[in-house]
Amino acid sequence: MVILAVVFLRFRTDYNKGLSASLFFIILMPPNSTIELSAALPSFTIHRLILFVWFVMWIRNKTITKRLGDIPFFKILLMISAVFAVSTALSSYLLVSIKRYFYFLIEAVLFFIMLQTSLKNRTVVSNVVIAISASLAVVAFIGVLEKYTGFNPSPYLGEKLRYEFEVDHTGLATDIISTYLHRILFGIAMAIGMMHYFYHIDKMNTRLQNIIYWLLLSINGAGLYFSLSRGPWLAFVVSILLLLVIAPKEVFIKSLVLMAVVGIVFIIKPGAKSTIMGLARSTGDETSLKGASFRWRFIVWNMAYTSITKSSIMHTIFGYGGGSHLFMEFGRVLLPTGHSALFESWDMEYAVILFEQGFVGFFLTLFFYIAILKKSIAHCFRKKQDYKIMQLALACFFIIVFMKTNVNIYAPQLDYIEYVYIAIISALTSERYQLSIDKTDNEKQ
Repeated sequence: MVILAVVFLRFRTDYNKGLSASLFFIILMPPNSTIELSAALPSFTIHRLILFVWFVMWIRNKTITKRLGDIPFFKILLMISAVFAVSTALSSYLLVSIKRYFYFLIEAVLFFIMLQTSLKNRTVVSNVVIAISASLAVVAFIGVLEKYTGFNPSPYLGEKLRYEFEVDHTGLATDIISTYLHRILFGIAMAIGMMHYFYHIDKMNTRLQNIIYWLLLSINGAGLYFSLSRGPWLAFVVSILLLLVIAPKEVFIKSLVLMAVVGIVFIIKPGAKSTIMGLARSTGDETSLKGASFRWRFIVWNMAYTSITKSSIMHTIFGYGGGSHLFMEFGRVLLPTGHSALFESWDMEYAVILFEQGFVGFFLTLFFYIAILKKSIAHCFRKKQDYKIMQLALACFFIIVFMKTNVNIYAPQLDYIEYVYIAIISALTSERYQLSIDKTDNEKQ
């Protein structure tokens, strides 16, 4: 209630300030801050309650154009929603699938519409980027605090019941998770935070800002390291390489500086280098725990593919419905180590999409992602308006798309982050945004 009051008061002061406050708390807060009434009713997480306050203010804001037909990517998102509706109707766990579909409409479709239409000009987009950066900095600080003190405030912010039938993914007691449920998901957030401060370094105007930005970059980097997850590290490196191809002159120097900082850290703390090299070597060893974990993703994909291709034609086309993967019992599977294990962990988001939404939903999602990447990369190459913000949005979006091959994205904050960047990319490539830039330029002249 305190957070909702803060968000509401910020909206009353100024809509754009309320927008920034909403995104700050949506990305920061853990999902256990929840009001749950029964298994039959939706869960009112802090994120959904913030969205409700935001929706009321969005509806009341007469300055926001609410035409949806000319929003880039919106029609594809509607097609995905239609396919998801069919998948839901086919589900054997109808109540769970209906709730999952409802959450998708609220947390993806409505969230995307409200944010995209709110990004009216350069100032609003910049403020949104700053709000996300600040939120991820707090997430990183909590992770560093957890590492050195063992204290994490998240469990004290509420206790979520199991009405959504979630699988327990808490991991080891020593894992650093901050507010993101699992160390890998925390690592993804930190890789995105690193990219944000990688972007902000260009904006330094004073010596104090210089110190602050590098300090925040270091804190996010520490969080990324403490996650001890190879996927987010690799995703960050690959996204940097993508930016080097798109904007070599602008990214090369910063990349060299970043590598120099990492080199200094390795010299000061040689254990960090040993840890990273050890994780890399174990990935190639099929008999090791890390090596088997890496190859588990292929087992997950094969299980999803086999399950829907051997089912009825409707399930093959449209899948089993949202949340259905949580109830499937596949027995034991053979690991590369020669051991067998129960099939419980869906460590690949694309496999979940294939299983729950079938081939139509899976290929529509791929088409959606390819369309976004294609349009954002073309925007960066042509150096259109605000292309540096587009570079940031592209890199962060790519991190999430890449990581969906490695993990099941079940931290709601990451779902919101994904659609933040889709909304930014959509806004920057829209005619409405171009007209606002032209109007601003004319007024300056």
